[in-house]
Amino acid sequence: MISYSLGFFSLHRQDRNEIPVSLYTIKWFLQCFLDRVPFQLTLRLWDIYILKRERVLLAQAYNLMKMHRKRLLKMNMEELVTTLQMELAKDFGYDDDVVVESLSMCMEELRKAK
Repeated sequence: MISYSLGFFSLHRQDRNEIPVSLYTIKWFLQCFLDRVPFQLTLRLWDIYILKRERVLLAQAYNLMKMHRKRLLKMNMEELVTTLQMELAKDFGYDDDVVVESLSMCMEELRKAK
């Protein structure tokens, strides 16, 4: 499901150094995005996680990649890793309400793609 959901990202990067999905998702999933997005947004994601269970983890990974797609596709490997693992935690670049609304749409999109 991750390959399908985030495929647009990995397919576009095939001409560059291919980045294993696990490089940037393992901590997202194990920590439920703690220290990977701003803390206030993390709290909102945890609320949704409690309500929707693990479906929110894949949906937020997809949402993150979708929301930052243009910026991420321009980066080299080092910039990409730094951004995904550290910079987005400091400044996600979007208001929390916008992220949660986008997450809701991503969850619906993934539900329909099953």
